[in-house]
Amino acid sequence: MNIPEARKTGRQKAVKTSLTVTVIAIISFMFLAPRKTSGVSSVLENLSNPRTILLFVLFFVLTRFFGGKAGEDILVKDQNFVWVSVKYSVLIFLLLSAENIGITCLVQKVLTTDQMIQLVLSSLRFLILIMIIWLSACNQIRLNKANTG
Repeated sequence: MNIPEARKTGRQKAVKTSLTVTVIAIISFMFLAPRKTSGVSSVLENLSNPRTILLFVLFFVLTRFFGGKAGEDILVKDQNFVWVSVKYSVLIFLLLSAENIGITCLVQKVLTTDQMIQLVLSSLRFLILIMIIWLSACNQIRLNKANTG
């Protein structure tokens, strides 16, 4: 498989998997919300937040970009799909975390050390979700290679 085809396949598989898992996560957050709040209204309120929209847009832009790279790594360079998924999920996580911390610093002007630690720790839960997305996407890319020969 040539590089442009591998990148196209990687982008398609990564974006499709990311979109599917993101929708499942949003729906599950609606139903797993604490009893004190309405899950649907809480999730919809968070989704309409400009910071959340910016994070989603950045996430899908990075997914599309690194999906092409992952397709090339797996389909052309024959790299291990687990290693590729870990590499790109950590990279995306770090970039999203840096953006989130940067926006928070712009909005609040001054962050205490405790606030910074809390912000970093709260974003760590998304690393697991991103790794699941990328393991699944890279596995789909690998399976595409097996199916096309």
